[in-house]
Amino acid sequence: MDKTTLVEKQIQEGKLFISELDKAGLEIKAAFWLYDENDLSWKLLIASSSEKLNMKKSILEAYGTLTNIMRSIPDLSLISSSDIVLIPLDHPLIKNIGPLIKTGSDIVDMRFSNTLLNKIYVEGMHLYRMNI
Repeated sequence: MDKTTLVEKQIQEGKLFISELDKAGLEIKAAFWLYDENDLSWKLLIASSSEKLNMKKSILEAYGTLTNIMRSIPDLSLISSSDIVLIPLDHPLIKNIGPLIKTGSDIVDMRFSNTLLNKIYVEGMHLYRMNI
């Protein structure tokens, strides 16, 4: 599959994954696919206020939590753990885009391509949540 194209099945699987993280009580504050120009692929970026996903405490435990939830979802065929990137709530993307876009705790579908969001160029983004 062409890694430069985010396909509808990946978008739906991302939604399902975020929904399962919500059910697990992981306090997902931001979640979005972002096109990574360096390796020409899409990454699912996730920011959480949950202690279980606290990267400063233990990055291995945080990613282990995500991987365990991912493995418990039988319908995930296009998303792998290598697609997931945990980011802190003070990440520059969150700090700059968060004030512009507020989704609340809902999971939404917002696409951005080749645009500036608060002076940050975004080549490709599919936003599920920005609740900062």
